[in-house]
Amino acid sequence: MRKAALAGLLLVVAAPAACSAAGTGGAASDLAVPGAAAVTGAAGSVAFAPSADAVDISTCKVSPSGHAQVEGTITNSGSRRASFIASVDISQGGVRVDGVGLVAVAVEPGEAVRSAEQGIRSGLKGKLTCTVVDVSAVPSGSG
Repeated sequence: MRKAALAGLLLVVAAPAACSAAGTGGAASDLAVPGAAAVTGAAGSVAFAPSADAVDISTCKVSPSGHAQVEGTITNSGSRRASFIASVDISQGGVRVDGVGLVAVAVEPGEAVRSAEQGIRSGLKGKLTCTVVDVSAVPSGSG
């Protein structure tokens, strides 16, 4: 049963790659991002993993309600409109306490978009550290 659950998880993780460049009418090279790694998914479709440099975290603090508050800017340094998701780990005293995903949809080349999210864990106090652990991008239509 454990192997079956893991296989299902791997399918779910691989599924977003199947929705990337397929049907957008562009080649993978149209979204070249410095420091990016191409990730090939089902049927040879391509999603991109830009470097963490594409995201600048400007706010990482505990909100008055005791939740992590994360704000950042996502910059598209590629040559094609794309949508981005940045996974951010939130830690306190070296221990991961929460995580958020910063999202930017249909970002034009050269454009920088602000994104903000609140963590789900409550009761946090004190200093937080936010680390971008993964950034993914997929072409989003013509642009």
